Amino acid sequence: MKGIHALLLLSWLVWIGCQQPAPELAPVPQPDLTGLDGSVRDQLTEARGKLDALLKDRGHDEGQDQELANAFGELGQRYQLYELYQAAAVSYENANALQPEDFRWLYYLAVIQEILGHDEKAVAGLNEALRLHPEDGPAQLRLAEIQRRLNLPEQARDSLEKVLAADDTSARAHFLLGQLEATAGEHAKAVDRFERVLELQPTATAVHYALAQSHRRLGQDEKAAKHLTLVGERRDVFVADPLLGKLRELETGAAVHIQRASRLQSTGDFDAAREEYRKAVVLNPELPEAHQGLALMLLQDQDLEGAADHYQKALDLDPDNVGVMIELANVLGNLGRFQEVADVYGRVLAAQPDHVAARFGRATALLLVGRAAESRRLLEDGLEIHHGDVDLSLLLARILAAAPDAEVRDGARALALAQARHREAPTLDSAETIAMALAELGRFEEAVALQSDVLQQIAGQAPPPVVARLRKNLALYRAGQPVRL
Repeated sequence: MKGIHALLLLSWLVWIGCQQPAPELAPVPQPDLTGLDGSVRDQLTEARGKLDALLKDRGHDEGQDQELANAFGELGQRYQLYELYQAAAVSYENANALQPEDFRWLYYLAVIQEILGHDEKAVAGLNEALRLHPEDGPAQLRLAEIQRRLNLPEQARDSLEKVLAADDTSARAHFLLGQLEATAGEHAKAVDRFERVLELQPTATAVHYALAQSHRRLGQDEKAAKHLTLVGERRDVFVADPLLGKLRELETGAAVHIQRASRLQSTGDFDAAREEYRKAVVLNPELPEAHQGLALMLLQDQDLEGAADHYQKALDLDPDNVGVMIELANVLGNLGRFQEVADVYGRVLAAQPDHVAARFGRATALLLVGRAAESRRLLEDGLEIHHGDVDLSLLLARILAAAPDAEVRDGARALALAQARHREAPTLDSAETIAMALAELGRFEEAVALQSDVLQQIAGQAPPPVVARLRKNLALYRAGQPVRL
């Protein structure tokens, strides 16, 4: 019996030893809400009420502490949104005390410490957060920016190199490293770095100013002057921060407007859908899907410039979205902005080298801006991947037959390509291309006969611009002249 009592006593002592005292929680200040919008006051009051109810019933079980931690964190998020930073900081400190392995509360608290000018505390918080999520890009970038501000360039470099080791396409990391290199007098390296940033984020016009400064230090005054003309309104290098994006969603309710717009769009009520997307963009300008939806609605109104602007904003926010790239390129093409079309399709091909439509689009755009040699090489490379593709083959044949530059043209090869495609799948396009190649080879009678046959076949069916082009080329052949694109 004594042995049983001893065993029970030992078990009880072990249980007592395993119990962790409940963490002490600081009282969250009650901020002054006067002057805030009524809906904001309601939102904050509701979150505070939820927390107070949980505190009143607080026990000691782990599940309840997790619920309480989330309530503190959610209240902190709302305080942070409306710049009630002291109350937000205490809320996050309590959330972290209850849930120390939750990355969110450490990160949000570090952001607030930085805002309040407590850089050393922010660094400590970010380092602790990165212990939990070592490869979080936004946290590493924020840490690097503070380290740079604290004049710790080597530590900043180390943080940025960690970002790039995980994601070499981080434009912000390249930009900050370029600035560090420029500060260290390594201007040649900085130039390469800044040019990489512009490849990744062409709309970041602030980079042109940094490039101008480094070119000037290298004695390259013409290049410096050129970049200064491109600075414009100095748009900074953007970095997506999903956790801060979550905060903005709480603040704005933009997702609600996007959902509403999508429903209206599916019913064909495009005017109402457009206005819902506009509300989403105003409330949260950093939601790419809001800009993309608005761009599509503007296309319904034939507002091509507006659509291009919002597709570009969507792409700035979501730089890897190939679908948005294609949509933007199509709109830019309709606007006649062919150099930009070529650039956008180039980004698609960098992400997806086997994207045949992007290759065709870039080749066409390059041709239209007078870069026929590049267009030819692009198509030749494409046919190595997409053997016998009809569209790539016919476009290459047209360039070989009618490019402005003699060194680009090859009439015999153009004819062989066009005839091969025509044998496989005869179309009016392939017949017209054969006529162009015949004319390039000086076989004008054959070109006239074939072009006349094409015109006869499309009589009353083809759009007027197509008929006009065919008649113009026929007149050239009759005059003994080849076509030049």
